[in-house]
Amino acid sequence: IDGEPVDCVCGIAEAERYAAFIDQAYHDMTAVFETELVTPINLRLFPTEESYYQVNPIARQLTGVVAHALNTREEIAIAAPRTQQMTDEDLTNNIRHELTHFFASLLSDGKLTAGFQEGLAQYLEKPDERAGAEPDLLRQALEQDRLLTWAEMDQAEAVYSDPQVSYP
Repeated sequence: IDGEPVDCVCGIAEAERYAAFIDQAYHDMTAVFETELVTPINLRLFPTEESYYQVNPIARQLTGVVAHALNTREEIAIAAPRTQQMTDEDLTNNIRHELTHFFASLLSDGKLTAGFQEGLAQYLEKPDERAGAEPDLLRQALEQDRLLTWAEMDQAEAVYSDPQVSYP
């Protein structure tokens, strides 16, 4: 666990929580993509939001972002305060989502746009109760004239400026 000093018991417990499912999530994704990644991929748990903002400044504006894949550092960075109330199913989906970015980047030579990357990562999450709300979110975005055009879905700034619309 990297980042600011953290209560050791809490940090170890959180790391053990991920250890219980992360290998299976990786195995599932290798089956989907029929390839493997160069490993290890490090999992960095940041104990505070401030420490997480140092590696992912945009997360300050995006309350729904709990983690991100850093291909250049071969790691998944996680804001632990944002995940502590999540269910194990939600955490597994979070890891599946972030691992998808690694696979998609590898298989496309890093050429996929942000919209395609996020769409693929969302698609490969296992359906949960949140998935049922997404059509309503998109309907509301349509009524508010907030839907993104295909051209905007190719621009990272547009995708990340309104993830409640762009991710679904």
